[in-house]
Amino acid sequence: MSTKTQMYSELAEKTSRELTHSVNEWCLFLKSQAKLYKYPYADQLMIYAQRPDASLCLTFDEWTQTMNRYIHKGAKGIGLVDYTGDTPKMKYVFDISDTSERYNSRASAQSGLCRFKSCYPHQKSTAVAVLFSLSLSKKK
Repeated sequence: MSTKTQMYSELAEKTSRELTHSVNEWCLFLKSQAKLYKYPYADQLMIYAQRPDASLCLTFDEWTQTMNRYIHKGAKGIGLVDYTGDTPKMKYVFDISDTSERYNSRASAQSGLCRFKSCYPHQKSTAVAVLFSLSLSKKK
């Protein structure tokens, strides 16, 4: 295992131990985990260890090609250890706070809902419907 992957693996172990010693820290991790539910536990742990405030993480290519957003110059990626191959290797993701929209960027659910943080749940569902052009009418 390379030095970098070993260092990140040790960071994950250290963070895992620290999470279980404090109820408050565990609750903060669970809040972070709720935002990053598409990632496996090991990746969620690595993201939390490096950027506890991260809320929407994608790879460089996903941000630039799929979402058509650009990553700020000098932004540091969040390192994740990829164990899928024969040898562990590093992959990096960036949080939405590391990106900005281009003139033709795709709307993300999070960026569209940031304005609705303090509203009631039914208002959020309306916001999601408007953002993605969904119909909320009940089918009979």
